[in-house]
Amino acid sequence: MTVRRVRGKWIVDLRLPSGERVRRVASVQTKHGAMQLEQKLMSEQGSSISQGSSVPEKSLREFAVEWLQTYAVVNNKASEVVSKEYILRRHLLPFFDNRMLDSVTTRDVEKYKAEKLKGLGCKKVLSPAPINTHLVVLRKMLVTAKEWGLVTDLPIIRRLRLPPARFDWLTAEESDRFLAAIDEHYPQWSVFFLT
Repeated sequence: MTVRRVRGKWIVDLRLPSGERVRRVASVQTKHGAMQLEQKLMSEQGSSISQGSSVPEKSLREFAVEWLQTYAVVNNKASEVVSKEYILRRHLLPFFDNRMLDSVTTRDVEKYKAEKLKGLGCKKVLSPAPINTHLVVLRKMLVTAKEWGLVTDLPIIRRLRLPPARFDWLTAEESDRFLAAIDEHYPQWSVFFLT
């Protein structure tokens, strides 16, 4: 969609056939105002603005390298970049192999989840939580590809359902021992635990 609302402002976001991105904030801040701006920009370009018909072809593997260097490094902590690189190298890229970026389907994502739950393609069966982390990385990468005009449609990526969290509460006896130890060794902190 070339007309959308970003951070409370209506914008027009178009891609020229040359690959150049044209982004403008609508002077009239309504959807109709943004659509009028879109029509004006298209007429100024002689209707040569690409609306997704000529998306550059790129493999998921090629884009992953570019995405890590230009998006992940800039927008994440170093530890998060290392984690994303590991997830891509160890899990996502071996599964999707040399698939083209715009050919990843919802069915492919569901197959990925099924294989990881069964332990295929890796040495152990993964639980839903790490698989969901992989899906978050894949989704962010594909959303970035769409923002950069490299894909037109995104697959639906549903996360796996997680089991309910387990809570291990202190018993009354454990609580009394804990408060006594805090009061003995750190009396200034005991007020925080009593409230």
